[in-house]
Amino acid sequence: MSDPFETLNLRPGGFSLLLTEFFSAGSWTESSVIFTVRFQDGCFQVIGYDQTTHERNTSRTDLLSVNVLTRRQQELFSTWAADMRPQRTERWSASPGPRRVCMEQVTDGLKFLRE
Repeated sequence: MSDPFETLNLRPGGFSLLLTEFFSAGSWTESSVIFTVRFQDGCFQVIGYDQTTHERNTSRTDLLSVNVLTRRQQELFSTWAADMRPQRTERWSASPGPRRVCMEQVTDGLKFLRE
């Protein structure tokens, strides 16, 4: 498995953190997670969460984008058909997670919101 820490981008009042999960052998799946964070109410709060999962053997890609503040999420599912045309499904829904999450509460960034 490669090192999950990819990038930390600082911006005024917060930062974004990119984590990746990639195995060179033993897994067909690779994924990435981006946390968008701002300092508010005494802690670094997660205000956005984006997860991309790609299955290399089937070419299926799943994207989840969560706006923690509005509690809305977008899910995109895509794959390539046998005739090489992409097939895509999009779904919007309410996010079941909590409205306030401080980074100190995130124990495993690669499994956040999966459990």
